[in-house]
Amino acid sequence: MASWKSYTQLLKKNKRAEHRQFLVEGVRLSQEALASGWEIEAIFLGESFLESPQYPAMERLLGQQSVPVTVISDNNLKKLCDTQTPQGIVFVVNQPSPPAANYSQQRFVLLLDGLRDPGNLGTLIRSAHWFGVDGIYCSQDCVDPYNGKVLRGTMGSIFHVPVFTDRDLSAVVSDLQESGMPVLASSLETRHSMDEITIGDRIALILGGEARGVSRELQTLADSTVRIPPVGNAESLNVSVAGGIFMHQIAKHLFGVST
Repeated sequence: MASWKSYTQLLKKNKRAEHRQFLVEGVRLSQEALASGWEIEAIFLGESFLESPQYPAMERLLGQQSVPVTVISDNNLKKLCDTQTPQGIVFVVNQPSPPAANYSQQRFVLLLDGLRDPGNLGTLIRSAHWFGVDGIYCSQDCVDPYNGKVLRGTMGSIFHVPVFTDRDLSAVVSDLQESGMPVLASSLETRHSMDEITIGDRIALILGGEARGVSRELQTLADSTVRIPPVGNAESLNVSVAGGIFMHQIAKHLFGVST
């Protein structure tokens, strides 16, 4: 096993992509990582974590693994973390090989165009897990889903929803349509609400980044554009809030989710 110092490079996006590894920090996410079946390369515990009330339960879980566990000083553990007050536990997790994008087998997919805010992406991944999304396709200019803040925002859902990164969304839209899946794009400029859209057995939804929304190109390629009609006078909705509303409305039609 490499020294803990070598893993500090995984705090950088380019190194995470190069090594196809990322850091999982905290008790909740560590438990989700253990339950996911994803390959864990190394586990680091801060010295004070051994005295914490969470340690006995975690010790039992770690005892069932063949992964090496290394105790390091609290100061050194902080160097593996991007939070101000780490919980004392860090996993090094190997990203699994991305599954084939088998569009014909997917009923509900999410396309994310230019999302830059880690909190928004984390929340959308968590909501997608809740509402039965089969896959999430992120454009090349989206924030890294293995960013620490994104991971914490997912509350573990990152381990359950396939996330495809660095995608040419124009090509994805074309492939989805060729598979028979209609594509909706959110837009503040359209007059169509979800109530006016006919949803069959499958659907794709495009959500846009915080600054510019869905690009003109993708809106043009989509089969329909849709918005959430405002009642008040706010300029716009946060993309993760809007995404949750859209996903709930779509899930009602696809899966019979009650209101």
